[in-house]
Amino acid sequence: MATKINKIIKLSLPSGVMNTSWLESLGLSRTEQVKYVKSGLFTRISTGIYRLSNGTPTL
Repeated sequence: MATKINKIIKLSLPSGVMNTSWLESLGLSRTEQVKYVKSGLFTRISTGIYRLSNGTPTL
């Protein structure tokens, strides 16, 4: 699991913004996505849109 999340973190940089379908394409289930929101690693911006909690999204 750690390898999967490390890959997601690396690929989501520099903006840190991710969507549900992209996360699923990298093997992270919706259940796992909810787990990472509850743990504080992801912040939910909107339905199906997340960002890494340690960064500010850039456009």
